[in-house]
Amino acid sequence: MKDGLYVTGHGVDGSYLANPANPHLMKSTGTKSKEKLAFEKRCIEVAAGGGGWVEYEVVNPATKRIQRKKARIENVPGAGMYVMCGVFIDSAVKHAGNSRIGQDPVLVN
Repeated sequence: MKDGLYVTGHGVDGSYLANPANPHLMKSTGTKSKEKLAFEKRCIEVAAGGGGWVEYEVVNPATKRIQRKKARIENVPGAGMYVMCGVFIDSAVKHAGNSRIGQDPVLVN
């Protein structure tokens, strides 16, 4: 992790393989929300297509506000996984309060 940037690793089955900012996510179990499932599906599609960009809204852990984020996704050939690195791209969309902390990303494109 450097200057708030970090790379996450994801399995094409929707699993977290690495997340230095939120290591607890690698141990999460249970039912996924429809937003999380849609986000994972889109990321997997982008990775399978050779990589690209996704844009979404998620709680910024530094500000505790929902903000727009843009992430680059790259497939890891032959590994059944992809890597992703994103950056917050605009001002806070709205205050998250405690209601969205830890909740799933919402696609905006």
